Amino acid sequence: GHIRKKHTLIDYGSGKGRVSIFMAYQTGCHSIGIEYDERLYEKALLNGESPAARNRVSFVHGDAALYELPAQADRCFFFNPFALHTIKRVLGNIFDSLYHHPREIKLFFYYVNEEVENFLNNHVRLEQEEPIDCSDLFEEKDAKERILVYSVNLF
Repeated sequence: GHIRKKHTLIDYGSGKGRVSIFMAYQTGCHSIGIEYDERLYEKALLNGESPAARNRVSFVHGDAALYELPAQADRCFFFNPFALHTIKRVLGNIFDSLYHHPREIKLFFYYVNEEVENFLNNHVRLEQEEPIDCSDLFEEKDAKERILVYSVNLF
């Protein structure tokens, strides 16, 4: 219920584009994948030609830390997110976008390391919501098998 047809999802570090395509297919949202590695970006472009993408998925070859969030983007996904210094730069760009175009923004973090999680949980602009439990996806138990969800406070 966090992501629906009316939303635009930014998939930071999108790799081959699988999350972007899956989310567009499942929810009908528009999805933009940002990928730094040129080989992965090229594979994402090929995968984006799949009927599952439904012309609702696009990819950008670039550095997530330099990417300016489009005004319509209101959902951001991070799988096994970057190092803390990069997360801080990406969040700065998100906050800048929010300043210029106030709106609700939700952030989703999957497979987060402890340092990044502590930073997110103590950030004054982020309000932690109930995490999404993913432990049923694998037989082995792993405390990281959850998606952390945050709402971004306007100011």
